[in-house]
Amino acid sequence: MPHADNKAIRKAVLLAQYGDLMQSWIRYERTRLAGEEVATPSDGIEPASSMSSSLSESAADLGEWERRSTDLQVSPTYAERIERFRHHFESGMAVVGDESLDRELSILTSLSAHESSGDE
Repeated sequence: MPHADNKAIRKAVLLAQYGDLMQSWIRYERTRLAGEEVATPSDGIEPASSMSSSLSESAADLGEWERRSTDLQVSPTYAERIERFRHHFESGMAVVGDESLDRELSILTSLSAHESSGDE
């Protein structure tokens, strides 16, 4: 059964990378929308734990994990990163042989095609 365990581990790593990318993208876009200075991310995927949590909400009535909704924003910086990761994710899907990852792949495809106005 080692082969099945290896595929499960690869799938878990792929999903963890996907989660880290989505969290860093959201944090980047929200920081930009708030008008705060934001550094261009380094190449690769930053673990969510390494990102600063300087996002502030003006309303005190929001819970710890709540954020106000905003229009979908995908800066050129992240459109490119998401597109590169989409290729990596698709390759990983093929290796793992798990079509249940189609939803995540569809989200990556939509986001990389939804490039918004330029980075500031």
